[in-house]
Amino acid sequence: MRTVRFKLDPGPKSVTADDVLRAMRTLLGAAGDLKDWMIQKLSLASPLVIEASCGPEIEKPYVAFVKKMAAIEQGKSPRSGFLGVQARLLDSIDFVTANAFLSVEISPGSAKPITLNQSAVKMARQRTGQLSPSLMIHARQQMGQLRGYLEQITARRGQNPRFLIRDRITGDSIDCRIPDDAPHLFDAAMRSIRKRVTVTGLIAYGERSRPTSIKASLIEPIEEFVIPFDQLPKVALTDDGKPVEYVRRLRDG
Repeated sequence: MRTVRFKLDPGPKSVTADDVLRAMRTLLGAAGDLKDWMIQKLSLASPLVIEASCGPEIEKPYVAFVKKMAAIEQGKSPRSGFLGVQARLLDSIDFVTANAFLSVEISPGSAKPITLNQSAVKMARQRTGQLSPSLMIHARQQMGQLRGYLEQITARRGQNPRFLIRDRITGDSIDCRIPDDAPHLFDAAMRSIRKRVTVTGLIAYGERSRPTSIKASLIEPIEEFVIPFDQLPKVALTDDGKPVEYVRRLRDG
């Protein structure tokens, strides 16, 4: 077994427990399944330190990544860009240092440790031509909330009831599952059909941080506040109520 060490420094920023879990899943999950890692040391003091052991086939791309980043720091351009696990690691560092931590130090095996921040990520993208993240946040699960229009409820014998919510911005339809021990949620879903709702639960994310499903623990309707057009307050553009004269004055300076 080989050991890879991560040190995450938040600087003066405050981080939440969710930030810590997301960072761990993102950095370790870049190489594959989390079950392939054995946590040897975990220090939650600031800076956060994680030491995890893995097989040599998982450690190898981390070593290659660190060596390429060290070469880029010295002003060199690697012969090849970042591919596979290395590309996901670059995206992981990008995400973690942009959202929660100021820097991440990676020390795999006998390779010399390297500390990376947003400036290092930008330099690496410029040197390798990989200007856009290839896979910003990798597949993961975490507690959270989703909002959308509740559509299509399915209740089949022998299966857990489920429904769909559609995000009004992206248009994505997300599968929402109701656990066996929460039949009251089915009634809440039935009352909210074709309405906007907030669904709380365990969210599964796929590539590029797009939610794919949620195991619901709470369903709450969103009260829409709408003012009829004829009841909107009418406000004059100017004190004298002459908008045409006002526009002319703006035009003429």
